[in-house]
Parts: sequence; C-alpha cells; structure tokens
Amino acid sequence: MKITFFDTLKTLKAKDFLAISGIIIGFFLYIQGFIIVNVSLRDLGIQYHPLLRTKYLSAGFLLIVILAVYFFFVWRSIYYAEELVDNFAAKLSHDKKSIFWGIFSMFLIYSDNAFGIVISTVFISQFLFHIKQLNVFWGFLCFFFLVDYPINKLKMHEKYPRFFLPLSCLFYVSSVIIFFYFVKAKEAINLFWMFVCITFFINLLLDLRKKFVSKSYITRINMFDIVWIGIIYIVLSITFGKLFYTKIDSTYGGGKPIEVSIFVKKEEVQQLKQLPIKFDDNKSEKVLLILQTESDIYIKSKTPNEKSDSVIQLNKNIVSSIIY
Repeated sequence: MKITFFDTLKTLKAKDFLAISGIIIGFFLYIQGFIIVNVSLRDLGIQYHPLLRTKYLSAGFLLIVILAVYFFFVWRSIYYAEELVDNFAAKLSHDKKSIFWGIFSMFLIYSDNAFGIVISTVFISQFLFHIKQLNVFWGFLCFFFLVDYPINKLKMHEKYPRFFLPLSCLFYVSSVIIFFYFVKAKEAINLFWMFVCITFFINLLLDLRKKFVSKSYITRINMFDIVWIGIIYIVLSITFGKLFYTKIDSTYGGGKPIEVSIFVKKEEVQQLKQLPIKFDDNKSEKVLLILQTESDIYIKSKTPNEKSDSVIQLNKNIVSSIIY
C-alpha cells in the first residue's frame, strides 16, 4: 500500500504532530490572509505587498472562524443529506418510492440548509457588522427554538412525521422570508449568498466524490480533494477580501479604516489645500486611515463623493502626528 503524507503524520509522536500541524496551519492562514489583505488594498488602488505582516495571520484566522460558525450550523444537513432524505421519505410514506414525499424530503433538507445559513449569517453579521435590523430576527429565532426544542426532545418528528416535519419546513422557509424582509444591510445579504454558494459547491463536490472516488478511499484525502479544496480556498479568500474585510473592525482582525485626524507640518499646509480634505490650520478634518507603511500613510475622506472618493497618499515626512 502506498504511504501518504497523512499516513506519516499519524505515526508521529504527539509533540511532533502538534508542531508540524501548527506550522502547516500557520502557513495556510498566512497565505489566506495575504490574499485577503492585498485583494482589499488592490480594490482601493493601493499597491503594497510586503511579505511579512502579522495582519495576514489575523485576517486568515478571521475567515476560518467565520467558516467554522457556518459549518457548525450547516454541516450535518449537508454531509448527511442523502441519508436524511431517505430517512424522512421513509417516515413520511410507507412506500419509499413515493415521488411526492421524496421531493418533499429533498425540499426539507434544502430548507434546513437555508435555515442554518440564515442563523450563521445573522450571528456573524450581528457580531462583526453590528447591524441593528437583526435585532428583530433574534426574536423569531428564540420563538423557533422554544417551539422546536420540546418537539425534538419528545421525538414528535418520529411519532407524527406528517405533521411535525412539514411544520419544521414551514419554520425554515419562514426564517429565510423574514430575513430578506427585515435585513437590508449589504454586508449581511452578501454573506448569506456567499454561504449559499459554498453550500451548493460542497453538495456538488460530495456527490462527485461519492460517484468517482473508490469506496476504499472515501474517508481519505486524495488529489481530487486537494484540488477542489485549493480552488475553494483561493476563491473564498478573494471574495472575503473584496466584499467583507474592509467592513470588519480591526479589533476582530478586519481591515476597516480607522477614523483619525492628521496634523501636518505648518509649512506644508499650503500645498495640501488642493486635496479634497479640509484643513483647520494644520489639522485635517476627520478622515479614514486605511494603511500606514514605513514611509507613507493612505487616507480617505470620511464623507466621500465624486471629488473625494479616491485614496490619498501622504508622505510621513510632512505629517507631524496622527490623532486617533
């Protein structure tokens, strides 16, 4: 039998295994963060690509945490989808080949996926984007769990499947409708659709894996897995960098610009008046600090318009101080 890299890892002592695993995880987090940060800067028109920045690790870790929350709520209904569909169809109909109950069971699983996506989107958006519109939605979720918990605890789905499974489906579908009715924030909507795309591709790839990967290797990592995981890894990093990274506060590892005032040297004030930023003596109005390098700072107007939407690069030689 051919010994793989993963088989070799299993033979290592715990200390060595943890050390090597830590290096591998750190490397991939760093690469992921490198893509995220530089994609977000590139969108702003900033070309700055240093290889060594601790911000890369925090950005990569942030995306992993977001995906972990998503998988916590959605993974079971994705991975066991086929078994759950068969199980639900059998409960709902004595005839396992019933087309109606088979289609309904598939719809139930997909609506369960959608419900998990909504929960993860609401949880992440509330925490990272502080969207007030989501407060109403928490009331619906609390009501759902107060109803759903005793139903599951008493195993009512098994005793009366034709009533309680459609009831669960109604709750799942209602959650999506209520989400789109109350939530208008672009960040939350984009996050929802990103999770939908991830769910679709994972479902597709799991089906392909079951069809084309030998059963003896179904639980092992192979080249097929490495390729599709790599593609998703890169696409997710780029998407996160373009749509979300600059909307998340730096406290959580994001790249949201910080509101500051810039003090410039008095002899430089005159030449800076052509910029779309107002100066009171040598102090600027409140601006957004995007990036600081060894030699420059990159800022943007707090209230951008057609004339002041571009990023302004200032040499640190003309800056006396930055007030946060």
